[in-house]
Amino acid sequence: MGIFPPGARWYLATIAVISLICVAMHLSIQIKAQEQAENVIHQWGEEAGIKIGNVRYHLLRNGLILQQVRLEREHDSLAIKHLFIRANPKLLTGSNPKIGRVEITGFDAVLWNSDSKAPWQDDQRLMRIWKAAQSLTISNASLTLHLKDELHPPIKLDTIFMQQQVQKTTRKISVTAQLAGAPIQWQWLSYDTPSEQADWVSKGELQWQNVNTSLVTHALGLVQTEGLLSGQSSWIIGNDGSTAIQGEADLQDEAETSTSHQINWSGNQSGHLNGEGWNLNVAAKAWPVQAWAESLPVFAGKKLSHGLLDAQLQWRQKDGDWSLSTAQARLSKVSYADSHQAGNKRHAWTSEEIHLKDLRLNFSKQKIYTTSISTDHSSMIFQLNQNSATNSQGTGGHHNKRYWDISADKIDIHDMTIGLVTEHGTLLLPDLKGRCSWNLDNKLNFHLRSMKQNGATDGDKGQDSSEPEEWRLKGQAQYTHGRVRKSQFRLLGSNVDLAQLRPIMPLQGANEASLSLAGKSELDMNVTVSKGLWRAHGKASVSNAQLNYAGDTWEADQVKSRFGPVGMGLDRQQVAMLNADGWRYTTALQPLGPYAPRAEHSSHSRATPDSWWKKDMRKSNWHIAQLKWDNGTISIGNSDVNWAEGLNIQINELKPEHWASVTANGWLGQGYASLDGDWYALADSQRFKGKASLDNGLPFFLHNWMLASGMPQLVRGRLSAALSIKDGKENNSYESHVKLKLTRAIAETAVSPNDPMVERTGYSTPGLLERLRDSNHAITLEFENQGDWDKQPLNMNRLGLSLQQALHLAAIGKASNKHRSAGNSNDPTPTIGTRIRLRSGGHLSLNERIRLRNTLRMVSKKPGWTIGLQPKWTGERVDAETIKRIRHTQKLIERFLTHNKFPASRIYPTWPTAKDHANEIGAIWVTLTPPAQKL
Repeated sequence: MGIFPPGARWYLATIAVISLICVAMHLSIQIKAQEQAENVIHQWGEEAGIKIGNVRYHLLRNGLILQQVRLEREHDSLAIKHLFIRANPKLLTGSNPKIGRVEITGFDAVLWNSDSKAPWQDDQRLMRIWKAAQSLTISNASLTLHLKDELHPPIKLDTIFMQQQVQKTTRKISVTAQLAGAPIQWQWLSYDTPSEQADWVSKGELQWQNVNTSLVTHALGLVQTEGLLSGQSSWIIGNDGSTAIQGEADLQDEAETSTSHQINWSGNQSGHLNGEGWNLNVAAKAWPVQAWAESLPVFAGKKLSHGLLDAQLQWRQKDGDWSLSTAQARLSKVSYADSHQAGNKRHAWTSEEIHLKDLRLNFSKQKIYTTSISTDHSSMIFQLNQNSATNSQGTGGHHNKRYWDISADKIDIHDMTIGLVTEHGTLLLPDLKGRCSWNLDNKLNFHLRSMKQNGATDGDKGQDSSEPEEWRLKGQAQYTHGRVRKSQFRLLGSNVDLAQLRPIMPLQGANEASLSLAGKSELDMNVTVSKGLWRAHGKASVSNAQLNYAGDTWEADQVKSRFGPVGMGLDRQQVAMLNADGWRYTTALQPLGPYAPRAEHSSHSRATPDSWWKKDMRKSNWHIAQLKWDNGTISIGNSDVNWAEGLNIQINELKPEHWASVTANGWLGQGYASLDGDWYALADSQRFKGKASLDNGLPFFLHNWMLASGMPQLVRGRLSAALSIKDGKENNSYESHVKLKLTRAIAETAVSPNDPMVERTGYSTPGLLERLRDSNHAITLEFENQGDWDKQPLNMNRLGLSLQQALHLAAIGKASNKHRSAGNSNDPTPTIGTRIRLRSGGHLSLNERIRLRNTLRMVSKKPGWTIGLQPKWTGERVDAETIKRIRHTQKLIERFLTHNKFPASRIYPTWPTAKDHANEIGAIWVTLTPPAQKL
């Protein structure tokens, strides 16, 4: 200070003192202003329902800094980390706020789009501040929008940056944000106090790019739709309150980037002066409509799961009543799935294309009308069972839902597949075309038939000339309350693969083996479907039928049946007639168990396993009034070896818990066989009472069975048998009697220590035959069986064991006949009458017939003589082809002899063996043998 003169020092000191006083005054004023600002703002916050954490007031900048600001209005909430407002606190909180600039950092808002009026619009304090802000900037903000309810996820916009500028009465807002990384832009221009000359009070534009569509649809409560959505929309709000909008959008499939879906719209909403209402024109190109599935009708428990729309639509809304109309619309790639499991495509309804004309929909009244519908490449699967969605709908979650009234003057069907699902599978009717109608009385009339008709078409030339499969379907369905209540139709099928009819057939097979079906069928049935249950009656036939199960095969040239009623919910399934002609049954060979004569004979025989077809028929309670099979063949073990031929079977009243009458006749080993009695067919164990017989059959058909059972093969002989079964004295018991006669029998096995009959009977085969035969070269056996049907079932195994026991006892009983032995045979020596050469086919020559006729003249003069047919074969061994030629030639000779009145019982063909080998040309020696001489 020494450098300044005294006057200057006083001047500087005065300035310093004044400065200190000013600073002190400013600090005092600032502190007082801070206190006043805090009181004013907190008091205003309490009155406005706003929580404010910290308040700072800058007197010089005339600025307020509010931190940790939070306000809530019903479900809505707003949290702000840092808020700068250029305004005097008193002017901010007054009835006429004066605000210069507002800056918001760290903004987090949660808004609910409820059906009621937004609570913010009734808050005058907040609305006055909003309108008073001359400049508003928001950064680092996020906005969570609940567009539906708490059950649906919200949309969250983040990285929000917003600017608002007010010039006089014009407010301009621009916003940028991101939705899950997708950019969104919004611009809005409005008049706070529009002039009377202005045409509008507000207008704006919204743009978005590559937004994940599923986020939006899920938030709106719509069915989730995948893809990336881009587009823009603009709107103008007029002075009269009307709104005009327009826009466009593009949806790009994520999985199919080459597919694009487009939509654009334009229209307006009338103002409150003219009554509020929307009028929109919408142009859609391949636009997915499944998002609105909940607002569209449900058909038979199925709702729309996919569909692309091409149309020019007119949307109308007034007083909450929404309607849609279009002159023409096209839906493509349409799919309807079960409403309770929309993702399940197993029984979905699909259509490649659906065209509609003059379509009108009223969403409020839930009505649909169209003059014409045409479908192409469609599929409709109907689930016919008690647990189906179609049957349960109306009793579950949809019982309060109002159903649509639907009518269509004409429905054209082209290339449709209809599926009828039963508990056993799905019956498919493919390639159908025809016409339907859907009346206002909810009756759906239909008449469909296969597109491919019998006869070649231009496209069939040069291709498979077989007859095409043909279906016809004609009837009516009653559609009420969102599902088919009842349907009646006639179903005709022609040239249909039998395997396709398996879902409606009684025989399904067991789980341990598969059942395969083949053949061409004709079907004519009347079907009624009510409450998810189907019932039918009609007739069916099958040509070249084949059934395979667990190694067994049943075939028939022709099968015919009449049935009904059959189906679901019935006490029994009724078949009036089941006829087959030219049938053939091939089954596995079951060897006979060994008989041990030294062991005690068990009274319990092995039970025959229950047949799978009996289980099926018992389970469904099938009643067959008449089963008649004609001209059949049975093969056991080998399809080339016929046990029975020309077999005719008739069974009456085949049903559970019932004795069915059965008759059968045919040829077993070329011997006449017959059966007559009653059969308890569908019981757990086999039961039969009646008579069965065989007259002079050849034993050749038993070769494979005897070989597998460890017994010698018979190469010559005639077998006769009689079996009678009747009720036993005890309840559920039986008594049976068997009589067997084997004449002129010769076995292939020579005397050998390995002879299987030694272990079974104690004697070799030649010795056993020699011991048992009488002076006429006949062996006669009789034996009986008694037992309980359940404990000792009478089956082939029990009869076979009894036969071995009878052989053993008969051989022991004749042990005292010492005069008879293999070396002391009284067999006469045969003479050769003629020779017939072997052939694979054809008939006997004239010369051979003359020679056979001469041989017959010789024999006819000698009573008791027999004719033998001794084969002579050439080559290295007896193979299957040689045996076939020998048996064919023997049958030709037998047929000629019996035709000329020579008894078949006196003709004895011989099976070829090694000793019949000859070096000359293969032939059949026709030998003449005199009767045995009595000793």
